[in-house]
Amino acid sequence: MRPPTISIGMPVYNEERHLDRALQSLFAQTCTDFEIVLSDNGSTDRTWEICSRHAKADQRVRAFRSPRNHGAVWNANHVLELAEGEYFLSAGGHDLWHPSYLERCLEVLRSDPQVVLAQSLTVMIDGDDRAVGIMPGWLDTRGVGQMFRFNMVQWGLVNGNLICGLIRREALNKTGRCRNNIGPHLILLSELSLLGQFALVPEPLFCRREVRQQEDMVTKLRRWHQTMDPATSGKSLSSSLIHFAEEHFRIALRARVTFWPRLLLFPSIFLILLAKAAKFVQWRGRPVQDAVLPGSLRSVKTWAGGPILPP
Repeated sequence: MRPPTISIGMPVYNEERHLDRALQSLFAQTCTDFEIVLSDNGSTDRTWEICSRHAKADQRVRAFRSPRNHGAVWNANHVLELAEGEYFLSAGGHDLWHPSYLERCLEVLRSDPQVVLAQSLTVMIDGDDRAVGIMPGWLDTRGVGQMFRFNMVQWGLVNGNLICGLIRREALNKTGRCRNNIGPHLILLSELSLLGQFALVPEPLFCRREVRQQEDMVTKLRRWHQTMDPATSGKSLSSSLIHFAEEHFRIALRARVTFWPRLLLFPSIFLILLAKAAKFVQWRGRPVQDAVLPGSLRSVKTWAGGPILPP
């Protein structure tokens, strides 16, 4: 049997409130050649019941369950290991996608073999599906060199929305995948930037849900630290931050680049880490919404010619 073109990996944990809505959003896609790989990471609510119901109702859905919570990093890697498609989408069990999302991203990837990741503009929504605004942090690195792409990712991202784009699975398999640190999405995106180009579909076709908009950045980082891997959650937040810095330098060591570009990566990474430390101090007491959603970008009411959310 021919594998699907797209594998949608959905690692979930206690997502009963929004999971049905997220899955219906994917079932409504105009591109139907996909599979959905659900991995329930020891949920204590009705998440597994919802997963198994959809797996029985639609043969494109494969559902797996872990008896205990291994952490978000393990679950993210687990769905990628189970994927069979040429392209991979990491999907949150609480997010939403416009019906044309997969089709539009797939068109870009098929039209340019140098592109490894395609993503649309991202709309932040709250727990009741209300749009808060278009989020910054989008990138289009087509037409620029390898080192410039790496620096664009490091200096241009203020959130991890790009990791939710459609990605060539072959490129993902050349990376170290998700690793246990405070910003696994940024490490993975940095590795991908050295393997190929990122492309932007300039329409708001993806809704990312943020239910803790008033949570400050330090609290958010501590929560991430607790959820990445239960085995290391007892360690201090600073240990995860140090590991995050170490992973940046490991990128330089692993990168498939020639000698001089590799050498230039080290001072570049050092400056980047200094800048991130300064930004952390600047944002530490600010609500997430203020830190990642500047006021000038908080205006969005429609999809391209349609309602803000898919029907």
